[in-house]
Amino acid sequence: MSLFSLKDVRNHPRRSAFDLSSKVAFSAKSGELLPIKWYFTMPGDKFTLKRQHFTRTQPVNTSAYTRIREYYDWFWVPLHLLWRNAPEVISQMQSNVQHANSQTSALSLGNYLPTVSNNQLEVICERLVGKKNYFGFDRSDLAYKLMQYLRVGNTGKSSSNFGTSVPVSDTSYTQSFRFNLNLSVFPFLAYKKFCQDYFRYSQWQNSSPYLWNIDYYTGTQQQLFSSIPAASDTYWNSNTMFDLEYCNWNKDLFMGVLPDTQYGDVASISVGSVKALEAPVGTIEKGTFYSSSVGSQAVTATGQNAGFGVQFRPSTPSGAPIVANFAGIDSLSFDVLALRRGEALQRWKEISLNVPQNYRAQIKAHFGVDVGENMSGMSTYIGGDSSSLDISEVVNTALATGFDTENPATIAGKGVGSSQGSEKFEARDWGVLMCIYHNVPLLDYVSSAPDPQYFVAQNTDLPIPELDSIGMQSVPVSYFTNGDNELDGGFSNPDFTMGYLPRYYSWKTSYDYVLGAFTTTEKEWVAPITPVIWKNMLSSLAGVNPQFTYNFFKVNPSILDSIFQVNADSKWDTDPFLINCAFDVKVVRNLDYSGMPY
Repeated sequence: MSLFSLKDVRNHPRRSAFDLSSKVAFSAKSGELLPIKWYFTMPGDKFTLKRQHFTRTQPVNTSAYTRIREYYDWFWVPLHLLWRNAPEVISQMQSNVQHANSQTSALSLGNYLPTVSNNQLEVICERLVGKKNYFGFDRSDLAYKLMQYLRVGNTGKSSSNFGTSVPVSDTSYTQSFRFNLNLSVFPFLAYKKFCQDYFRYSQWQNSSPYLWNIDYYTGTQQQLFSSIPAASDTYWNSNTMFDLEYCNWNKDLFMGVLPDTQYGDVASISVGSVKALEAPVGTIEKGTFYSSSVGSQAVTATGQNAGFGVQFRPSTPSGAPIVANFAGIDSLSFDVLALRRGEALQRWKEISLNVPQNYRAQIKAHFGVDVGENMSGMSTYIGGDSSSLDISEVVNTALATGFDTENPATIAGKGVGSSQGSEKFEARDWGVLMCIYHNVPLLDYVSSAPDPQYFVAQNTDLPIPELDSIGMQSVPVSYFTNGDNELDGGFSNPDFTMGYLPRYYSWKTSYDYVLGAFTTTEKEWVAPITPVIWKNMLSSLAGVNPQFTYNFFKVNPSILDSIFQVNADSKWDTDPFLINCAFDVKVVRNLDYSGMPY
Protein backbone atom coordinates (compact mmCIF):
# COMPACT_ATOMS: atom_id res chain seq x y z
CA MET A 1 0.00 0.00 0.00
CA SER A 2 1.28 3.40 -0.95
CA LEU A 3 2.17 5.75 1.89
CA PHE A 4 0.09 8.40 0.16
CA SER A 5 -2.98 6.21 -0.40
CA LEU A 6 -4.30 5.09 2.95
CA LYS A 7 -7.68 3.91 1.73
CA ASP A 8 -7.47 0.76 3.83
CA VAL A 9 -7.10 2.63 7.09
CA ARG A 10 -10.07 1.67 9.23
CA ASN A 11 -11.21 0.78 12.70
CA HIS A 12 -11.21 -2.82 13.90
CA PRO A 13 -14.13 -2.99 16.34
CA ARG A 14 -14.41 -5.74 18.86
CA ARG A 15 -17.25 -8.08 18.11
CA SER A 16 -19.31 -9.78 20.82
CA ALA A 17 -22.52 -11.69 21.35
CA PHE A 18 -25.29 -10.20 23.50
CA ASP A 19 -28.47 -11.62 24.97
CA LEU A 20 -31.47 -9.31 24.37
CA SER A 21 -34.09 -11.83 25.52
CA SER A 22 -37.15 -10.78 27.46
CA LYS A 23 -40.73 -11.77 28.20
CA VAL A 24 -43.69 -9.66 27.15
CA ALA A 25 -47.21 -10.01 28.51
CA PHE A 26 -49.80 -7.97 26.64
CA SER A 27 -53.47 -7.78 25.77
CA ALA A 28 -54.98 -7.38 22.33
CA LYS A 29 -58.11 -7.04 20.27
CA SER A 30 -58.72 -8.63 16.89
CA GLY A 31 -57.45 -6.56 14.00
CA GLU A 32 -55.06 -4.37 16.00
CA LEU A 33 -51.49 -4.16 14.69
CA LEU A 34 -49.47 -4.13 17.91
CA PRO A 35 -45.69 -3.50 18.03
CA ILE A 36 -44.77 -5.79 20.92
CA LYS A 37 -40.97 -5.79 20.49
CA TRP A 38 -38.50 -3.51 18.73
CA TYR A 39 -34.76 -2.81 18.63
CA PHE A 40 -32.50 -0.26 17.02
CA THR A 41 -29.96 -2.01 14.79
CA MET A 42 -26.42 -1.00 13.95
CA PRO A 43 -24.35 -1.99 10.91
CA GLY A 44 -23.08 -5.55 11.15
CA ASP A 45 -25.70 -6.85 13.59
CA LYS A 46 -26.58 -10.53 13.25
CA PHE A 47 -29.82 -11.46 15.02
CA THR A 48 -31.23 -14.81 16.01
CA LEU A 49 -34.91 -14.26 16.80
CA LYS A 50 -36.80 -16.99 18.63
CA ARG A 51 -40.25 -16.70 20.13
CA GLN A 52 -42.81 -18.79 21.91
CA HIS A 53 -46.18 -17.65 23.18
CA PHE A 54 -49.26 -18.78 25.03
CA THR A 55 -52.62 -17.04 24.65
CA ARG A 56 -55.63 -17.12 26.90
CA THR A 57 -58.84 -15.19 26.44
CA GLN A 58 -61.33 -13.31 28.53
CA PRO A 59 -64.37 -15.43 29.49
CA VAL A 60 -66.19 -16.81 26.46
CA ASN A 61 -69.98 -17.11 26.53
CA THR A 62 -69.87 -20.68 25.29
CA SER A 63 -67.65 -23.12 23.46
CA ALA A 64 -67.83 -21.08 20.27
CA TYR A 65 -66.99 -22.42 16.83
CA THR A 66 -65.18 -19.22 15.92
CA ARG A 67 -61.79 -19.69 14.25
CA ILE A 68 -59.02 -17.20 15.01
CA ARG A 69 -55.50 -16.98 13.60
CA GLU A 70 -52.64 -15.28 15.45
CA TYR A 71 -49.69 -13.77 13.57
CA TYR A 72 -46.21 -12.68 14.63
CA ASP A 73 -44.18 -10.89 11.94
CA TRP A 74 -40.69 -9.38 12.02
CA PHE A 75 -39.78 -6.32 9.93
CA TRP A 76 -36.77 -4.08 9.47
CA VAL A 77 -36.35 -0.65 7.93
CA PRO A 78 -33.16 1.40 7.52
CA LEU A 79 -33.32 4.88 9.00
CA HIS A 80 -32.62 6.54 5.65
CA LEU A 81 -36.01 5.38 4.33
CA LEU A 82 -37.70 7.20 7.20
CA TRP A 83 -35.51 10.30 6.96
CA ARG A 84 -33.17 10.84 4.04
CA ASN A 85 -30.77 12.95 6.11
CA ALA A 86 -29.99 10.15 8.56
CA PRO A 87 -26.77 8.93 6.86
CA GLU A 88 -25.21 12.40 6.76
CA VAL A 89 -26.22 13.32 10.30
CA ILE A 90 -25.10 9.98 11.77
CA SER A 91 -21.73 10.01 9.97
CA GLN A 92 -21.39 13.83 10.35
CA MET A 93 -20.31 14.20 6.73
CA GLN A 94 -21.48 17.81 6.66
CA SER A 95 -19.18 18.61 3.75
CA ASN A 96 -20.48 15.72 1.68
CA VAL A 97 -24.24 16.22 1.88
CA GLN A 98 -26.13 14.22 -0.75
CA HIS A 99 -29.27 16.37 -0.98
CA ALA A 100 -29.88 19.86 -2.31
CA ASN A 101 -31.82 22.56 -0.52
CA SER A 102 -32.31 24.68 -3.65
CA GLN A 103 -30.95 25.03 -7.15
CA THR A 104 -27.79 26.61 -5.79
CA SER A 105 -27.27 25.32 -2.23
CA ALA A 106 -26.79 22.08 -0.33
CA LEU A 107 -29.01 20.98 2.48
CA SER A 108 -27.96 22.40 5.84
CA LEU A 109 -27.73 19.74 8.53
CA GLY A 110 -27.23 19.81 12.25
CA ASN A 111 -26.30 17.20 14.84
CA TYR A 112 -29.79 16.19 15.93
CA LEU A 113 -31.86 13.17 15.11
CA PRO A 114 -35.63 13.84 15.14
CA THR A 115 -37.32 13.57 18.53
CA VAL A 116 -40.67 14.19 20.16
CA SER A 117 -41.10 15.20 23.80
CA ASN A 118 -43.35 13.88 26.55
CA ASN A 119 -45.21 17.20 26.53
CA GLN A 120 -45.85 16.90 22.81
CA LEU A 121 -47.07 13.31 23.09
CA GLU A 122 -49.47 14.40 25.83
CA VAL A 123 -50.81 17.24 23.69
CA ILE A 124 -51.25 14.84 20.76
CA CYS A 125 -53.42 12.55 22.89
CA GLU A 126 -55.44 15.53 24.09
CA ARG A 127 -55.99 16.70 20.51
CA LEU A 128 -57.47 13.29 19.62
CA VAL A 129 -59.96 13.15 22.50
CA GLY A 130 -63.48 12.70 21.17
CA LYS A 131 -62.30 12.00 17.63
CA LYS A 132 -63.43 8.58 16.40
CA ASN A 133 -61.83 6.14 14.01
CA TYR A 134 -63.80 4.24 11.38
CA PHE A 135 -65.01 1.77 14.05
CA GLY A 136 -66.26 4.49 16.37
CA PHE A 137 -63.42 4.05 18.90
CA ASP A 138 -61.77 7.04 20.57
CA ARG A 139 -58.49 7.74 18.82
CA SER A 140 -56.85 9.27 21.91
CA ASP A 141 -57.12 5.97 23.80
CA LEU A 142 -55.73 4.04 20.85
CA ALA A 143 -52.90 6.53 20.30
CA TYR A 144 -51.87 6.15 23.93
CA LYS A 145 -52.06 2.36 23.56
CA LEU A 146 -49.66 2.58 20.63
CA MET A 147 -47.30 4.79 22.67
CA GLN A 148 -47.32 2.31 25.53
CA TYR A 149 -46.69 -0.70 23.29
CA LEU A 150 -43.75 1.21 21.81
CA ARG A 151 -42.64 1.68 25.44
CA VAL A 152 -42.42 5.47 25.68
CA GLY A 153 -43.43 5.32 29.36
CA ASN A 154 -45.73 7.82 31.07
CA THR A 155 -47.14 10.37 28.68
CA GLY A 156 -50.42 11.29 30.32
CA LYS A 157 -52.04 14.15 32.15
CA SER A 158 -53.23 14.49 35.71
CA SER A 159 -56.94 14.99 34.95
CA SER A 160 -57.65 11.62 33.29
CA ASN A 161 -56.05 8.38 32.15
CA PHE A 162 -55.85 7.52 28.46
CA GLY A 163 -56.45 4.00 27.20
CA THR A 164 -57.95 2.64 30.42
CA SER A 165 -61.08 2.92 32.53
CA VAL A 166 -58.96 3.14 35.69
CA PRO A 167 -59.60 6.60 37.21
CA VAL A 168 -56.81 9.01 38.08
CA SER A 169 -57.81 8.72 41.73
CA ASP A 170 -56.55 5.13 41.70
CA THR A 171 -52.95 5.76 42.72
CA SER A 172 -52.00 2.17 41.86
CA TYR A 173 -51.79 3.32 38.25
CA THR A 174 -50.92 6.76 36.93
CA GLN A 175 -49.77 8.21 33.62
CA SER A 176 -48.42 11.54 34.83
CA PHE A 177 -44.75 12.14 34.05
CA ARG A 178 -42.18 14.21 35.93
CA PHE A 179 -39.49 14.77 33.29
CA ASN A 180 -40.18 16.23 29.85
CA LEU A 181 -37.82 13.96 27.91
CA ASN A 182 -36.92 14.05 24.23
CA LEU A 183 -37.70 10.65 22.68
CA SER A 184 -36.72 9.30 19.28
CA VAL A 185 -39.50 9.42 16.73
CA PHE A 186 -38.05 6.59 14.61
CA PRO A 187 -40.03 3.75 16.31
CA PHE A 188 -43.29 5.54 15.45
CA LEU A 189 -42.17 6.09 11.87
CA ALA A 190 -41.00 2.48 11.49
CA TYR A 191 -44.33 1.14 12.77
CA LYS A 192 -46.22 3.26 10.25
CA LYS A 193 -43.84 2.24 7.47
CA PHE A 194 -44.40 -1.48 8.14
CA CYS A 195 -48.17 -0.98 8.21
CA GLN A 196 -48.08 0.95 4.93
CA ASP A 197 -45.86 -1.60 3.18
CA TYR A 198 -47.42 -4.87 4.32
CA PHE A 199 -50.86 -4.28 5.88
CA ARG A 200 -52.39 -1.93 3.32
CA TYR A 201 -54.86 -3.10 0.66
CA SER A 202 -53.00 -1.03 -1.90
CA GLN A 203 -55.64 -1.33 -4.64
CA TRP A 204 -58.09 0.48 -2.36
CA GLN A 205 -55.92 2.48 0.03
CA ASN A 206 -53.51 5.11 -1.25
CA SER A 207 -50.05 5.44 0.20
CA SER A 208 -49.62 8.07 2.91
CA PRO A 209 -45.86 8.79 3.05
CA TYR A 210 -46.36 11.70 5.45
CA LEU A 211 -47.17 9.11 8.14
CA TRP A 212 -43.67 7.62 8.11
CA ASN A 213 -41.38 9.85 6.05
CA ILE A 214 -40.09 13.13 7.52
CA ASP A 215 -37.78 14.36 4.79
CA TYR A 216 -39.20 17.81 5.34
CA TYR A 217 -37.29 17.91 8.65
CA THR A 218 -33.82 19.48 8.20
CA GLY A 219 -32.11 18.11 11.28
CA THR A 220 -31.06 21.52 12.57
CA GLN A 221 -33.58 21.35 15.42
CA GLN A 222 -33.89 18.71 18.10
CA GLN A 223 -37.66 18.28 18.26
CA LEU A 224 -39.70 17.12 15.30
CA PHE A 225 -42.56 19.53 16.00
CA SER A 226 -41.82 23.19 16.53
CA SER A 227 -45.55 23.62 17.10
CA ILE A 228 -48.42 21.15 17.16
CA PRO A 229 -51.58 22.06 15.20
CA ALA A 230 -54.49 23.39 17.25
CA ALA A 231 -57.30 21.08 18.29
CA SER A 232 -59.59 22.68 15.69
CA ASP A 233 -57.12 22.09 12.85
CA THR A 234 -58.22 19.71 10.08
CA TYR A 235 -54.93 17.86 10.57
CA TRP A 236 -56.51 15.81 13.36
CA ASN A 237 -59.42 14.66 11.19
CA SER A 238 -57.16 12.26 9.34
CA ASN A 239 -54.75 9.51 10.34
CA THR A 240 -51.58 10.69 12.06
CA MET A 241 -48.24 8.99 12.74
CA PHE A 242 -49.48 8.33 16.30
CA ASP A 243 -52.74 6.51 15.42
CA LEU A 244 -53.03 2.76 15.98
CA GLU A 245 -53.43 0.79 12.76
CA TYR A 246 -55.63 -2.20 11.87
CA CYS A 247 -55.07 -5.13 9.53
CA ASN A 248 -57.34 -6.24 6.69
CA TRP A 249 -59.64 -9.23 6.57
CA ASN A 250 -58.24 -12.29 4.86
CA LYS A 251 -59.36 -12.16 1.25
CA ASP A 252 -62.44 -14.11 0.21
CA LEU A 253 -65.35 -13.69 -2.21
CA PHE A 254 -66.47 -10.52 -0.44
CA MET A 255 -63.25 -9.12 1.03
CA GLY A 256 -61.09 -9.75 -2.04
CA VAL A 257 -62.88 -7.60 -4.61
CA LEU A 258 -60.90 -5.15 -6.72
CA PRO A 259 -61.97 -1.56 -7.45
CA ASP A 260 -61.86 -1.92 -11.24
CA THR A 261 -61.18 -4.31 -14.08
CA GLN A 262 -57.77 -2.79 -14.81
CA TYR A 263 -55.41 -0.05 -13.70
CA GLY A 264 -56.68 3.24 -15.12
CA ASP A 265 -59.08 3.44 -18.05
CA VAL A 266 -59.83 0.60 -20.45
CA ALA A 267 -57.43 0.57 -23.39
CA SER A 268 -59.25 1.82 -26.48
CA ILE A 269 -58.68 2.10 -30.22
CA SER A 270 -59.66 5.22 -32.13
CA VAL A 271 -61.84 4.60 -35.18
CA GLY A 272 -61.70 8.15 -36.53
CA SER A 273 -64.64 10.30 -37.59
CA VAL A 274 -67.91 9.35 -39.31
CA LYS A 275 -70.14 11.31 -41.74
CA ALA A 276 -73.56 12.94 -41.50
CA LEU A 277 -76.70 10.96 -40.78
CA GLU A 278 -80.08 12.71 -41.21
CA ALA A 279 -83.45 11.54 -39.98
CA PRO A 280 -86.90 13.19 -39.88
CA VAL A 281 -88.25 13.92 -36.42
CA GLY A 282 -91.04 11.42 -36.77
CA THR A 283 -88.73 8.49 -37.52
CA ILE A 284 -86.54 8.67 -34.40
CA GLU A 285 -86.93 5.59 -32.19
CA LYS A 286 -88.07 5.81 -28.58
CA GLY A 287 -85.34 5.40 -26.01
CA THR A 288 -82.48 6.63 -28.21
CA PHE A 289 -80.35 9.72 -27.91
CA TYR A 290 -79.25 12.02 -30.72
CA SER A 291 -77.25 15.21 -30.56
CA SER A 292 -76.47 17.33 -33.58
CA SER A 293 -77.09 20.68 -35.20
CA VAL A 294 -79.40 22.15 -37.84
CA GLY A 295 -77.31 24.79 -39.44
CA SER A 296 -75.95 26.73 -36.49
CA GLN A 297 -78.79 25.71 -34.15
CA ALA A 298 -78.29 22.88 -31.64
CA VAL A 299 -80.91 20.13 -31.58
CA THR A 300 -81.18 17.44 -28.92
CA ALA A 301 -83.54 14.52 -28.91
CA THR A 302 -83.88 12.55 -25.66
CA GLY A 303 -85.60 9.33 -24.66
CA GLN A 304 -87.91 9.75 -21.63
CA ASN A 305 -89.75 7.33 -19.38
CA ALA A 306 -93.23 8.46 -20.36
CA GLY A 307 -92.55 8.91 -24.08
CA PHE A 308 -90.22 10.49 -26.54
CA GLY A 309 -89.56 14.20 -26.79
CA VAL A 310 -87.47 16.43 -28.95
CA GLN A 311 -85.89 19.57 -27.53
CA PHE A 312 -84.65 22.32 -29.85
CA ARG A 313 -81.97 24.79 -28.68
CA PRO A 314 -82.32 27.54 -29.60
CA SER A 315 -85.71 27.70 -31.30
CA THR A 316 -85.83 25.65 -34.51
CA PRO A 317 -88.53 25.62 -37.20
CA SER A 318 -91.12 22.92 -36.64
CA GLY A 319 -90.53 19.79 -38.67
CA ALA A 320 -86.79 20.39 -39.05
CA PRO A 321 -84.83 17.17 -39.33
CA ILE A 322 -82.47 15.83 -36.72
CA VAL A 323 -78.95 15.74 -38.12
CA ALA A 324 -76.11 13.77 -36.51
CA ASN A 325 -72.69 14.61 -37.87
CA PHE A 326 -70.86 11.35 -38.64
CA ALA A 327 -68.31 12.57 -41.19
CA GLY A 328 -66.26 9.92 -42.95
CA ILE A 329 -68.22 6.82 -41.94
CA ASP A 330 -67.18 5.16 -45.18
CA SER A 331 -63.56 5.23 -44.05
CA LEU A 332 -64.21 3.63 -40.66
CA SER A 333 -61.35 1.14 -40.00
CA PHE A 334 -58.33 0.30 -37.89
CA ASP A 335 -55.33 -1.89 -38.60
CA VAL A 336 -54.32 -5.14 -36.89
CA LEU A 337 -51.30 -3.48 -35.30
CA ALA A 338 -53.60 -1.02 -33.51
CA LEU A 339 -55.59 -3.98 -32.18
CA ARG A 340 -52.42 -5.64 -30.94
CA ARG A 341 -51.30 -2.46 -29.21
CA GLY A 342 -54.70 -2.11 -27.56
CA GLU A 343 -54.63 -5.71 -26.32
CA ALA A 344 -51.08 -5.32 -25.01
CA LEU A 345 -51.93 -2.10 -23.19
CA GLN A 346 -55.04 -3.68 -21.64
CA ARG A 347 -52.96 -6.67 -20.50
CA TRP A 348 -50.46 -4.28 -18.85
CA LYS A 349 -53.29 -2.46 -17.06
CA GLU A 350 -54.88 -5.70 -15.80
CA ILE A 351 -51.58 -7.02 -14.45
CA SER A 352 -50.83 -3.67 -12.80
CA LEU A 353 -54.15 -3.72 -10.95
CA ASN A 354 -54.05 -7.30 -9.72
CA VAL A 355 -50.71 -7.06 -7.89
CA PRO A 356 -49.85 -4.74 -4.97
CA GLN A 357 -49.38 -1.12 -5.95
CA ASN A 358 -45.69 -0.80 -5.17
CA TYR A 359 -42.54 -0.73 -7.30
CA ARG A 360 -41.19 -4.11 -6.20
CA ALA A 361 -44.42 -6.01 -6.88
CA GLN A 362 -44.96 -4.23 -10.21
CA ILE A 363 -41.46 -4.97 -11.53
CA LYS A 364 -41.74 -8.62 -10.50
CA ALA A 365 -45.16 -8.96 -12.15
CA HIS A 366 -44.13 -7.36 -15.44
CA PHE A 367 -40.46 -8.41 -15.72
CA GLY A 368 -40.19 -11.48 -13.48
CA VAL A 369 -37.34 -9.83 -11.52
CA ASP A 370 -37.33 -9.24 -7.76
CA VAL A 371 -35.51 -5.94 -7.15
CA GLY A 372 -35.65 -6.46 -3.37
CA GLU A 373 -36.95 -4.21 -0.64
CA ASN A 374 -34.11 -1.68 -0.55
CA MET A 375 -34.26 -0.94 -4.28
CA SER A 376 -38.01 -0.45 -4.09
CA GLY A 377 -37.99 1.86 -1.08
CA MET A 378 -39.85 -0.73 0.98
CA SER A 379 -39.06 -2.01 4.43
CA THR A 380 -37.83 -5.58 4.79
CA TYR A 381 -40.05 -8.46 5.82
CA ILE A 382 -37.81 -10.82 7.76
CA GLY A 383 -40.32 -13.58 8.45
CA GLY A 384 -42.99 -14.73 10.82
CA ASP A 385 -45.47 -17.43 11.65
CA SER A 386 -49.12 -17.96 12.42
CA SER A 387 -51.12 -20.33 14.58
CA SER A 388 -54.72 -21.14 15.44
CA LEU A 389 -56.41 -20.12 18.66
CA ASP A 390 -58.85 -22.79 19.77
CA ILE A 391 -61.91 -22.32 21.97
CA SER A 392 -62.67 -25.32 24.12
CA GLU A 393 -65.61 -26.05 26.39
CA VAL A 394 -65.90 -25.57 30.12
CA VAL A 395 -68.81 -27.55 31.62
CA ASN A 396 -70.37 -26.65 34.96
CA THR A 397 -70.00 -29.77 37.13
CA ALA A 398 -70.87 -28.15 40.48
CA LEU A 399 -74.40 -29.50 40.43
CA ALA A 400 -76.48 -30.41 43.48
CA THR A 401 -78.69 -33.46 43.55
CA GLY A 402 -82.08 -33.16 41.94
CA PHE A 403 -83.17 -30.17 39.94
CA ASP A 404 -80.66 -27.41 40.63
CA THR A 405 -81.97 -24.03 39.53
CA GLU A 406 -79.09 -22.00 40.94
CA ASN A 407 -76.35 -24.01 39.26
CA PRO A 408 -77.71 -25.20 35.93
CA ALA A 409 -75.74 -27.45 33.61
CA THR A 410 -74.18 -24.85 31.35
CA ILE A 411 -71.39 -24.85 28.82
CA ALA A 412 -68.93 -21.98 28.81
CA GLY A 413 -65.73 -21.65 26.87
CA LYS A 414 -62.09 -20.68 27.05
CA GLY A 415 -59.72 -19.80 24.29
CA VAL A 416 -56.09 -20.92 24.25
CA GLY A 417 -53.37 -20.78 21.66
CA SER A 418 -49.64 -21.36 21.50
CA SER A 419 -46.86 -21.36 18.95
CA GLN A 420 -43.15 -20.83 18.49
CA GLY A 421 -41.03 -19.41 15.72
CA SER A 422 -37.44 -18.64 14.77
CA GLU A 423 -35.86 -16.16 12.33
CA LYS A 424 -32.36 -14.95 11.49
CA PHE A 425 -31.46 -11.52 10.24
CA GLU A 426 -28.33 -9.50 9.45
CA ALA A 427 -28.54 -5.70 9.50
CA ARG A 428 -26.19 -3.79 7.23
CA ASP A 429 -27.30 -0.32 8.27
CA TRP A 430 -28.76 1.68 11.11
CA GLY A 431 -32.42 0.82 11.36
CA VAL A 432 -35.38 -0.37 13.40
CA LEU A 433 -36.23 -4.04 13.92
CA MET A 434 -39.80 -4.71 15.06
CA CYS A 435 -42.18 -7.58 15.78
CA ILE A 436 -45.85 -6.84 15.11
CA TYR A 437 -48.64 -9.02 16.49
CA HIS A 438 -52.18 -9.27 15.16
CA ASN A 439 -54.98 -11.78 15.09
CA VAL A 440 -57.79 -12.19 12.58
CA PRO A 441 -61.03 -14.19 12.89
CA LEU A 442 -61.71 -16.38 9.89
CA LEU A 443 -64.93 -14.99 8.49
CA ASP A 444 -68.32 -16.64 8.48
CA TYR A 445 -71.37 -14.94 7.00
CA VAL A 446 -75.06 -14.69 7.84
CA SER A 447 -76.09 -14.13 4.29
CA SER A 448 -79.45 -12.65 3.32
CA ALA A 449 -78.42 -12.83 -0.32
CA PRO A 450 -78.88 -15.90 -2.52
CA ASP A 451 -75.88 -18.09 -3.12
CA PRO A 452 -74.08 -16.71 -6.20
CA GLN A 453 -74.83 -19.96 -8.00
CA TYR A 454 -78.51 -18.98 -8.06
CA PHE A 455 -77.84 -16.20 -10.55
CA VAL A 456 -78.32 -18.42 -13.58
CA ALA A 457 -81.29 -16.95 -15.41
CA GLN A 458 -80.31 -17.62 -19.02
CA ASN A 459 -77.94 -19.83 -20.93
CA THR A 460 -75.23 -17.17 -21.17
CA ASP A 461 -75.00 -17.09 -17.35
CA LEU A 462 -73.51 -20.58 -17.48
CA PRO A 463 -69.72 -20.76 -17.87
CA ILE A 464 -68.53 -20.65 -21.44
CA PRO A 465 -64.89 -21.79 -21.69
CA GLU A 466 -64.19 -19.49 -24.63
CA LEU A 467 -65.19 -16.50 -22.48
CA ASP A 468 -63.27 -17.58 -19.38
CA SER A 469 -60.21 -15.48 -20.17
CA ILE A 470 -61.64 -12.15 -21.25
CA GLY A 471 -61.05 -10.22 -18.03
CA MET A 472 -62.63 -9.43 -14.67
CA GLN A 473 -66.30 -9.72 -13.77
CA SER A 474 -68.35 -7.34 -11.63
CA VAL A 475 -69.73 -8.30 -8.21
CA PRO A 476 -73.17 -6.72 -7.64
CA VAL A 477 -74.42 -5.63 -4.21
CA SER A 478 -77.13 -8.31 -4.42
CA TYR A 479 -74.36 -10.92 -3.96
CA PHE A 480 -73.38 -9.27 -0.65
CA THR A 481 -76.77 -8.86 0.95
CA ASN A 482 -80.47 -8.68 0.15
CA GLY A 483 -81.55 -7.24 3.47
CA ASP A 484 -83.80 -4.20 3.39
CA ASN A 485 -82.28 -2.73 6.55
CA GLU A 486 -78.68 -2.97 5.36
CA LEU A 487 -79.08 -1.26 2.00
CA ASP A 488 -79.64 2.43 2.57
CA GLY A 489 -78.90 5.43 0.42
CA GLY A 490 -77.75 4.70 -3.11
CA PHE A 491 -77.99 0.89 -2.89
CA SER A 492 -81.35 0.82 -4.67
CA ASN A 493 -80.06 -0.94 -7.77
CA PRO A 494 -79.42 -4.70 -7.33
CA ASP A 495 -76.74 -4.49 -10.04
CA PHE A 496 -74.76 -1.80 -8.20
CA THR A 497 -71.13 -2.87 -8.57
CA MET A 498 -69.23 -3.45 -5.31
CA GLY A 499 -66.04 -4.51 -7.05
CA TYR A 500 -64.53 -6.98 -9.48
CA LEU A 501 -63.29 -10.57 -9.30
CA PRO A 502 -61.97 -13.10 -11.83
CA ARG A 503 -64.57 -14.25 -14.34
CA TYR A 504 -66.89 -17.04 -13.23
CA TYR A 505 -65.73 -16.57 -9.62
CA SER A 506 -68.91 -18.17 -8.26
CA TRP A 507 -67.87 -21.39 -10.02
CA LYS A 508 -64.31 -21.22 -8.69
CA THR A 509 -64.64 -20.35 -4.98
CA SER A 510 -67.06 -20.26 -2.08
CA TYR A 511 -67.40 -18.73 1.39
CA ASP A 512 -68.15 -19.89 4.93
CA TYR A 513 -71.61 -19.30 6.39
CA VAL A 514 -73.85 -20.12 9.35
CA LEU A 515 -77.50 -21.17 9.32
CA GLY A 516 -80.47 -21.76 11.58
CA ALA A 517 -80.23 -21.03 15.30
CA PHE A 518 -76.69 -19.66 14.86
CA THR A 519 -78.25 -16.65 13.13
CA THR A 520 -80.71 -15.90 15.96
CA THR A 521 -80.82 -17.44 19.44
CA GLU A 522 -77.38 -19.09 19.45
CA LYS A 523 -75.26 -16.20 18.21
CA GLU A 524 -72.80 -16.61 21.07
CA TRP A 525 -71.53 -19.80 19.39
CA VAL A 526 -70.27 -18.01 16.28
CA ALA A 527 -68.99 -14.59 15.24
CA PRO A 528 -70.11 -14.08 11.64
CA ILE A 529 -70.74 -10.99 9.53
CA THR A 530 -74.37 -10.42 10.50
CA PRO A 531 -76.96 -8.08 8.92
CA VAL A 532 -76.22 -5.59 11.71
CA ILE A 533 -72.51 -5.65 10.90
CA TRP A 534 -73.27 -5.43 7.17
CA LYS A 535 -75.36 -2.36 7.86
CA ASN A 536 -72.56 -0.71 9.84
CA MET A 537 -70.01 -1.55 7.15
CA LEU A 538 -72.18 -0.36 4.28
CA SER A 539 -73.60 2.72 6.00
CA SER A 540 -70.23 4.46 5.73
CA LEU A 541 -70.41 3.95 1.97
CA ALA A 542 -74.07 4.88 1.50
CA GLY A 543 -75.13 8.05 -0.24
CA VAL A 544 -76.36 9.24 -3.57
CA ASN A 545 -73.32 7.59 -5.19
CA PRO A 546 -72.02 4.87 -2.83
CA GLN A 547 -68.35 4.09 -3.09
CA PHE A 548 -66.08 1.57 -1.42
CA THR A 549 -63.26 2.84 0.79
CA TYR A 550 -60.35 0.96 2.31
CA ASN A 551 -62.03 1.12 5.74
CA PHE A 552 -64.50 -1.53 4.56
CA PHE A 553 -61.75 -4.15 4.50
CA LYS A 554 -60.33 -3.45 7.99
CA VAL A 555 -60.91 -5.96 10.80
CA ASN A 556 -63.40 -4.56 13.29
CA PRO A 557 -62.69 -5.82 16.85
CA SER A 558 -66.44 -5.72 17.58
CA ILE A 559 -66.87 -8.78 15.36
CA LEU A 560 -66.16 -10.93 18.44
CA ASP A 561 -68.59 -9.17 20.80
CA SER A 562 -71.11 -12.00 20.41
CA ILE A 563 -68.79 -14.67 21.85
CA PHE A 564 -66.93 -12.77 24.59
CA GLN A 565 -68.37 -11.47 27.83
CA VAL A 566 -66.55 -8.18 27.24
CA ASN A 567 -67.47 -5.95 24.31
CA ALA A 568 -64.79 -4.07 22.43
CA ASP A 569 -64.31 -0.34 22.88
CA SER A 570 -61.36 2.04 22.76
CA LYS A 571 -60.02 0.97 26.20
CA TRP A 572 -57.42 -1.76 26.58
CA ASP A 573 -59.43 -3.04 29.56
CA THR A 574 -61.79 -4.69 27.07
CA ASP A 575 -59.03 -6.55 25.21
CA PRO A 576 -60.27 -10.16 24.99
CA PHE A 577 -56.86 -11.72 24.24
CA LEU A 578 -54.30 -12.08 27.03
CA ILE A 579 -50.90 -13.13 25.69
CA ASN A 580 -47.66 -14.16 27.34
CA CYS A 581 -44.78 -14.13 24.86
CA ALA A 582 -41.15 -15.03 25.53
CA PHE A 583 -38.54 -13.65 23.14
CA ASP A 584 -35.18 -15.38 22.92
CA VAL A 585 -33.10 -12.79 21.06
CA LYS A 586 -29.36 -13.07 20.52
CA VAL A 587 -27.28 -10.56 18.60
CA VAL A 588 -23.66 -10.41 17.55
CA ARG A 589 -22.59 -6.80 17.03
CA ASN A 590 -19.50 -4.65 16.73
CA LEU A 591 -19.19 -3.80 20.41
CA ASP A 592 -16.92 -5.02 23.17
CA TYR A 593 -18.64 -7.26 25.68
CA SER A 594 -17.53 -5.45 28.82
CA GLY A 595 -16.73 -2.04 27.42
CA MET A 596 -13.62 -1.85 29.54
CA PRO A 597 -10.25 -0.69 28.11
CA TYR A 598 -8.44 -3.81 29.29
